[in-house]
Amino acid sequence: MEIIPQNNADLFAERAALVLRARPKTIRFYQNLRESR
Repeated sequence: MEIIPQNNADLFAERAALVLRARPKTIRFYQNLRESR
């Protein structure tokens, strides 16, 4: 296993939280794209 510096871990956690928060909107966006084709 890699050792991740603490600030990288914090950045990763922050990014993961943003992705999780944005996911429902993103999924809806991609579904709309797929249906519009």
